[in-house]
Amino acid sequence: MHKHLRRLQRVWIDWPIYFITTCIFKRRAILASKEVAAILVDEWRNAHDRHGWAIGRYVIMPDHVHFFCSAELDAKTLPTFLQAWKQWTSKRMTRELGLPGTVWQEEFFDHVLRSRESYGPEVGLREEEFSARRLG
Repeated sequence: MHKHLRRLQRVWIDWPIYFITTCIFKRRAILASKEVAAILVDEWRNAHDRHGWAIGRYVIMPDHVHFFCSAELDAKTLPTFLQAWKQWTSKRMTRELGLPGTVWQEEFFDHVLRSRESYGPEVGLREEEFSARRLG
């Protein structure tokens, strides 16, 4: 049986930045199109108004995404935000692109950056590592 990671109930950093990774159900390579990328980016742009979350840099891979996010005042919890974001993107991909079945895995992985500096230079290196597979 797969053991699930438990989330911290409280983060002791003011206004933390999270590094999120979430995968497509059964790791199907369905994200490798400009149409899917447009839906994901549009929903990230709407995340602030809908959920109270600011989205930073992101990388879209064929079967998963990485992105940085930070909660604004009175934002929904991280799990609630991710569930809603997955729901919105799934519905749009199904309706607009005809993608069948479940789109996202239920779980996601998050990492709290220890400082704002962590969002700086090494993030650029990570993006360069992914650039060969990143959508243009």
